[in-house]
Amino acid sequence: MDNKKLPLRILVLGDIHGEISSVGRVVMTVQQKRFDGIFLVGDIGVASLENQRERASKIKNGIYRASVSCVFETLRELGAPIFYVPGNWDPKNIGLNLDQVNNVDLNGEGHICKLGDFQIVGLGGSSSIGMNFPYEWPDKDMKDRIKKIFEGVVAWNKTIMISHDLPFRSKIDINVQKRHAGSKAVRELIKDFSPALCLAGHIHEGVGLDVVGESSLAVNAGSLLTKQTTDMHLSQRMVNLRVSYEEQFFVLEFFEFNRIVAEHFFFLGGRLMVRKYIKKEDGIFADTSQGQQLLKPIEKATKSPLKK
Repeated sequence: MDNKKLPLRILVLGDIHGEISSVGRVVMTVQQKRFDGIFLVGDIGVASLENQRERASKIKNGIYRASVSCVFETLRELGAPIFYVPGNWDPKNIGLNLDQVNNVDLNGEGHICKLGDFQIVGLGGSSSIGMNFPYEWPDKDMKDRIKKIFEGVVAWNKTIMISHDLPFRSKIDINVQKRHAGSKAVRELIKDFSPALCLAGHIHEGVGLDVVGESSLAVNAGSLLTKQTTDMHLSQRMVNLRVSYEEQFFVLEFFEFNRIVAEHFFFLGGRLMVRKYIKKEDGIFADTSQGQQLLKPIEKATKSPLKK
């Protein structure tokens, strides 16, 4: 009998924004796979770009809450516990109490959870960008509050953090204007505490991976919104690679000795594509789908391996 321990396998979905059909397509795609946990990085419910009053009306009259409930119920078909934080489009308190659905936002009403050998913590909302979203906080104030919010967290090397916002000046917080738009508070949190993994979203066009601090893998899971065109931030310098794709998601596996395998699935012209990355012993991530080294810890970065 083989007693070899199975790796911890998780499904990570970016900003959903109430796209129930996209969630259903992901579930149909992966329903034969085993998952230990499902991670949502925020911006879960239906939203639009109308003004704050109309967004508040949607939340009040139940349209928003119904869409969130439908997202959770659809994902529960996979039979794995769900961990989430609210995003800046979500209210701080989503207000749903469903079995196996866990809010881990320690800045809100969430709590620390366990998944295998790992603990799960989170930071919901985002730094303010002056548009009066339902869940925002001043970046400077959050930097001062970080230690208090996470004072009960121990063993950060065995911690998975969900943060809706992204670490500032990373390769995955570059917005459509080609500017770094992440949070300085989130970056300091990762550098000070070094979680094994940080899962985020928020900036849809920044989808990709980066290494922040000494060894923390940060993932921008992007968004499930359909028909996106994005720059793929998969190297220490932004690669000028424009990719138009449909729904996309990540699957990550944790093995013993801190080896991590990350797979980025996306639909391209109706076909399911995958890029695979493996964290090696020296902390460097290799793209095994093309055999090219793409990610190094920031301190060791030299030049883009894709730049000729």
